[in-house]
Amino acid sequence: FPSHDSIRSVANKVLKNLKNINTASYWDMSTQENREESVEYDYSYALTKRSERETVWKQNERYYNNIHDVANEVSNYCKEQGIPWSPAIVPDSYIHIESQIIPDIPDFEFKGRDDDMDSQKAKQREYVVKYVMENNKIENMNTTNERRLGINGNAFWKVSWDGNKEGYGFKGDIVIGNPGCENILPDPSALDVDDCECFMYPYRMHKRAASREFIKDLKRLGKTIYELGNDGKQEDTLIYDSQVRDTNDDTIQIVEYWFRQNEYGSETIDGVKFDYEPGDIACSILINNTEVRYIPKYWQKTGKQNKMFPFVKYCKVPSITTFWDKSDLEMMKDLQDQVDFAVSCL
Repeated sequence: FPSHDSIRSVANKVLKNLKNINTASYWDMSTQENREESVEYDYSYALTKRSERETVWKQNERYYNNIHDVANEVSNYCKEQGIPWSPAIVPDSYIHIESQIIPDIPDFEFKGRDDDMDSQKAKQREYVVKYVMENNKIENMNTTNERRLGINGNAFWKVSWDGNKEGYGFKGDIVIGNPGCENILPDPSALDVDDCECFMYPYRMHKRAASREFIKDLKRLGKTIYELGNDGKQEDTLIYDSQVRDTNDDTIQIVEYWFRQNEYGSETIDGVKFDYEPGDIACSILINNTEVRYIPKYWQKTGKQNKMFPFVKYCKVPSITTFWDKSDLEMMKDLQDQVDFAVSCL
């Protein structure tokens, strides 16, 4: 064991290093440089903390695809012994997940708070909600999310405003997405979305699509999407064995870094003034650790009390000790192995 003197010397070095860290600068999100530094640190830390859960997701995905541990062990043993025999695999895991999928979405209905006063407004709200759900093809995405619930234990919705969408008589629209668990990096200290101080959403996009999506931002920076370089971060979101990784493809990773403002402030960006207060939701969007867009206050036309991230997490089997919840597969894998082993012995 190390001596008390060596422990004390190490502790003194750690304290000295901590004193040299400018924590005020780290929590100061007022400049682009500070935000980029914060994102780089928070992203790496959150990715490291999520790695343990990724191991569970990968194993669950293998079981869903009928690649079971016991069957692999028996198969490998037979190959080593030169026995031309493949063990039987019972597809119970796959059947269970698929049989639990309920793709139907709720039939929304709104009623007025009294006999007459706002019944018409309630009906209008009902029509708006049904339009948004149909316009975003929620029923198709709900099937995917139901499957994710069974395999990973969690599914997500992202509800946001896309100012670039245009149509007849309107500019901008409500957009609903269903990011996978592999595209979610929560605050490692949080147990739920609303507990987070920061919330990261990394995803891949074709470079041509990114150049159109961020055309004004790139012009302001004086750069093209290709000048931002290749990120080499496919492994961060393409985590499953069944996913094809091509390091030469034309995609690039976009990181949406959502965070809560720490203080009162006011900024004008591209002619738009943003007045924010502590707790307001802000968003920094980065490509290869270069901030291409910054929104000091995301919710502009909702109630002042809206200080929520635009993400919703839900589950079937909740966990009270971690952010990530349990899945059906996680609890039936051992039983699946026993069934495979029993059938192989017949």
